[in-house]
Amino acid sequence: MVKETKTYNEFIKLYRVNNLTKYYSNLNDIILEEIYNFLEADSNNIIYGTKNHLIFRDGTGNVNKTYTVTPIKSNFDAISLTNKLFTVHEPTPTYSSSGGGGSYSGGGSSNNNNNNNNNNNNNH
Repeated sequence: MVKETKTYNEFIKLYRVNNLTKYYSNLNDIILEEIYNFLEADSNNIIYGTKNHLIFRDGTGNVNKTYTVTPIKSNFDAISLTNKLFTVHEPTPTYSSSGGGGSYSGGGSSNNNNNNNNNNNNNH
């Protein structure tokens, strides 16, 4: 989207709105201008993007509009866009424990029980 900006804040807002095109393929100039105008209308408005939707939320949290979008990249969970911030929420890495750790822990407990039983048998 090309728009004449008069202030630094307008320029930054335009830059952030245009950054959405790095994450979604089907954003045209009409939608981008609508996003810009929505943010301009109230400083508490927010655009929240998931992988499949752009959601327009006003300052009270009400959803004003939703667009279905097509992601270009899949390395994000969500995007938040306000007059002051453009935040990409990346997926939280998940770790799984290996099976060896669980069996070692169980084996240790079993060994302790065997040792206790052996000690009890030796004391009698």
